[in-house]
Amino acid sequence: MAENKNNKIFGTSNLLLNNRKNLNITGVKDVDKFDDKEIIAITHQGKLKINGVNLKIGKLSVESGTLDLSGKINSLCYIDSGEIAKNFFKNLFK
Repeated sequence: MAENKNNKIFGTSNLLLNNRKNLNITGVKDVDKFDDKEIIAITHQGKLKINGVNLKIGKLSVESGTLDLSGKINSLCYIDSGEIAKNFFKNLFK
C-alpha cells in the first residue's frame, strides 16, 4: 500500500470490463449509491461512478473488497466529492 502526503493509506483497485456487460472491481470499500442507471462505488482509489442501463449488482463483498455487476455499461469515471454535491443540486432543481 502507498501513502500520500497526508499519511492516508491507499490500497490497489482493479477494473475488469468484459464486453460492456460485466464489470468486476477490486479494492471496493462500499457502495454509496445504486440504481439501474448509476452506481457509485467507494474504492481505494476514490469514488467510481458507473453509468449504464439495467445495472444489477451480482455480488458485493466489503470483506474481500470485490464488486461484480452486470448490465449495459456506458461509462466509468472517478469523481471527487464536489462533483457529487453539484450534480445532486442540479438534479434537485430541474
